[in-house]
Amino acid sequence: MAAALRMFLPIVWLLSSCTPTPSMNRAVESRRAPERIVSLAPGLTELVFALGAGERLVGSTTACDTPEAAQAVSRVGDFGTVGHEAILGRTPDLVLAVEGAVDSRMVVELNAMGVVTQALPMGTIAEIRTTIQRIGVLLHVSENARRLLSSLESDWRRLGHAHGSKRPVRTLLVLGARPLHVVSPKSFAGELLEAAGGLNVVSSEGPAYPTWTLEQVVAARPEVILLTRMSGATPALFESWSSIPAVRDGRVHVLTQDDQVLRPGPRLAEGANILAGFLHPAFGKPGEAR
Repeated sequence: MAAALRMFLPIVWLLSSCTPTPSMNRAVESRRAPERIVSLAPGLTELVFALGAGERLVGSTTACDTPEAAQAVSRVGDFGTVGHEAILGRTPDLVLAVEGAVDSRMVVELNAMGVVTQALPMGTIAEIRTTIQRIGVLLHVSENARRLLSSLESDWRRLGHAHGSKRPVRTLLVLGARPLHVVSPKSFAGELLEAAGGLNVVSSEGPAYPTWTLEQVVAARPEVILLTRMSGATPALFESWSSIPAVRDGRVHVLTQDDQVLRPGPRLAEGANILAGFLHPAFGKPGEAR
C-alpha cells in the first residue's frame, strides 16, 4: 500500500519530478497548440478529454469509447493496428500513442513526414503520472494537467485512509485464460490491486504480465481470484481446484467493469475502488465504482 501511495505524494514532488527536458520544451514551445489530434489508445483519448481538449480530437481507435463524447470522434482503425494512411487522412498536427503498443517505425516515419508523433509510456502509475504532465505541455494545457494530478493525489489519499490499516488479501488478477496470463506488481494494474488492499500472489520478478499454470495458482493459494472480462474466463475454469482458498470460499469473480482497471488513464482511482469492492465487501458492493 505504502509503495502505491508514494506514486502520487507529495504533489509538489510529483509535478517537479516529471519536468520536460529542454529539447522537448523547445519542440513544443516553438509550435502553436495542436488543433487536430489523433489518439491511438483509449487511455490517451480519456486523458485528452480529462484535460479539456477533447474537441481537438479528429481521430481515435474503435476502442476509444469513454467518455461518451469520444464515440463521436472519427475512427482511424483498431487499437494496435492503425496504419499511416488512416492517420494521415485526418491531417493531424499531433499523434498520441502508447509506447510499446505502436510500431516504433511508424512513429519515426510520421515524425519524418512532419507529423509530430509521441509514443508515451503508460506501463506503471509513475509513467502515467509523467505522461499526464507531458500531454499537458504538448497540448498547452499544463494547468489542467496540474489540476488533474492534484485530483488523483486526493483520490489516492482517500484510498490510503480506506484500506491502509486492513489486512492485505492474497489476490490473483487474471488477464487471459488460454494461456493463463496474470498481473504482476510491476504493472499499473498490479499497483491498483495493492492500493485496493490486495496482496498480489504473483512475484514482482519477471514480466509485468507473466503466463502461469493452474498448478502455480494452486501453489499460490489466493484468497480471491479476479477474472477480467477481456480474459473470457469464468469461475468454472477453477472449479475442480477446491484446494484453492478462493475456490473453496466462493471468491472467484468476473470483473464486468474492467476498463477502469486495465485502461491507464484518469480513472485509476475508480479501478482501485472496483477491486476493493471484491477484496473488502464491507467497503461497497463488489465491482462497484465509488
